Amino acid sequence: LNPTQANSSGTCSRIRASRVPAIRNGSATLSRADRWGISRKSWNTTPTRRRIVVTRDPARYGAEAVAGQLEFTAAASGPAALCATLAAEGHRRCAVLGGATLHDWFLAASLVDELWLTLEPRLFGQGTPFLREAHDLTISLIDVQTLGASGTLLVRYRAHRP
Repeated sequence: LNPTQANSSGTCSRIRASRVPAIRNGSATLSRADRWGISRKSWNTTPTRRRIVVTRDPARYGAEAVAGQLEFTAAASGPAALCATLAAEGHRRCAVLGGATLHDWFLAASLVDELWLTLEPRLFGQGTPFLREAHDLTISLIDVQTLGASGTLLVRYRAHRP
């Protein structure tokens, strides 16, 4: 996301979370982390990487919050408000990581200008959908990179609204 641009042009970009704040969706991601045995505390072990979890009930996770590292915010505030908050704090961009709910939320608000998709050389047969809602969006290829020897691809697309 590019929260600076969100205030004026309604545009945000999706980029590497290691360099910018990451916005993650809430209870569904946290529930899967619990089922898979992934420690939520591992999310806040990198002081330079801020994680913002969007949830309907941020108070539920208050004990796990670590200021500047792992934060919980109410979904009711909306994506534009979240972008505006980040811009006011001096952030020029952020990454949106999560499931279909979060992706639909930011796409519907016209706050995505790039999609970064990772393609793994493995067929699962099922999985979590990337989107649940229909979006009128055209994408054009920016770049393709191979990540490691396994053949994993990082594909970058520019998003274009009609």
